[in-house]
Amino acid sequence: MALDEYCEREGLAPDVVKVDAEGAELAVLRGLRRTLGRAGRVAVVCELYDPDPAAVAAKRAEAEALLAEAGLRVEGALAYRASTLLYAYKPAQAAAQPENRLKGYSLLGWLLEPYARVLSAWEGAAHVQVPL
Repeated sequence: MALDEYCEREGLAPDVVKVDAEGAELAVLRGLRRTLGRAGRVAVVCELYDPDPAAVAAKRAEAEALLAEAGLRVEGALAYRASTLLYAYKPAQAAAQPENRLKGYSLLGWLLEPYARVLSAWEGAAHVQVPL
């Protein structure tokens, strides 16, 4: 079952999506197209993995295209030998940009710094972990 179908069936509208699927990241993103496209504001953190660095680069290009198609902006990426961590978000319409509350607190804060202003504006975000 695609995550689009699951989210529709359960009435879920995620605010933050973290994808770490050990090589199946593009399938996950393809299965989230409708959900991401409908989202008013959403942030995506996606680790793209493949033992072949050239394959990681190709996956990154496709992931960026899929995210852009859903209206998200890729803000940054951290590239490693066998993986790349992408950060993308769909900004809220005409929302104020609150001060970054994560900056300087941890490695995670540093990695998520581009999204902290968006994430800190969200109240009552729900977390759902979907077993695959």
